Amino acid sequence: MTKKQLVFFTVYFFAIALSLGQSTTDYTIYHQNVLKTEQHIVDENYSDALFIYEQLFKTYDFIFLRDYKIASQLAAYTKNKEKTLSYIELGIQAGWSLTSIKKHTLLKKYLSKEDWKIIKKKYDSLTSIHERTLNKEVQAQVKKMYAKDQWKALKALFRFSEKAQTRYAENKFAPHSEQQIAKLMDIMATYGYPGEQLVGKGYWTSTIISHHNSISTTYNRNDTLYTTLIPVLKEAIQKGQLSPYQFAIIDDWYLTSLNDDSKPNYGIIRPPSPENVSKTNNPRAAIGIRTIALRDSLLTVEEKIGIHLYIMDIW
Repeated sequence: MTKKQLVFFTVYFFAIALSLGQSTTDYTIYHQNVLKTEQHIVDENYSDALFIYEQLFKTYDFIFLRDYKIASQLAAYTKNKEKTLSYIELGIQAGWSLTSIKKHTLLKKYLSKEDWKIIKKKYDSLTSIHERTLNKEVQAQVKKMYAKDQWKALKALFRFSEKAQTRYAENKFAPHSEQQIAKLMDIMATYGYPGEQLVGKGYWTSTIISHHNSISTTYNRNDTLYTTLIPVLKEAIQKGQLSPYQFAIIDDWYLTSLNDDSKPNYGIIRPPSPENVSKTNNPRAAIGIRTIALRDSLLTVEEKIGIHLYIMDIW
């Protein structure tokens, strides 16, 4: 490393450290730094992306599993065996299953038989570490609520006309959904948002609330439960309890259900037209999720280098 390069990396390190050091519990900063890694990936600066991930992993107590998955693949792509294995182990501690790990083509090609033996040998003990971080009582409760919600929502499909589906949603599903939201509010008041950090799955709760937000235009225009919940959800993002992408899905269902084109949405349920992209990027930026352009660029990189970047908005 030249003297000039050393100076550059020293300044770069302190810039990242300063941004992370502002608050180790403020996950808005966490997500801003993840966006920086994504831009580095688009720019093919893979070492810089890994460097930011490394600082995140050292700084925050809770790391979203997606970030361990991407970091391990970047390490493999840059031929760093030690970091690849280290990030896979951290991923397992965060709930990454062996089945899922093996589905990553890049990892399958890069790791040797001996590497896989080491991973398998440590797998059970690492998984038990993850299990101990979860609230089992809340996990069981939310999992049951999610299953019940899915079954209730499925029944709408047996109504073959749009009018019949709307009647079912407003008359049958809505009372059930109101009870579900009330239970979630109680859980949040006691334990915080039941997402990946608390119960191990990010999509259970977001699916329940998304179902509530898509009952019907008439219902959702008059609903006060969700509007009461919004500030709680935004606080959960800041605390690392809720992924901003999961919030975007939840809120986009609500905005779409209102059927009001004057309200900007996140472009998830309804992809934006070219002339409305800037309008869509504004609410995305407000909660710390990538622009439409960055998303499209990441899709291209994913196809080009064979890394699964989990960049679709639902993860």
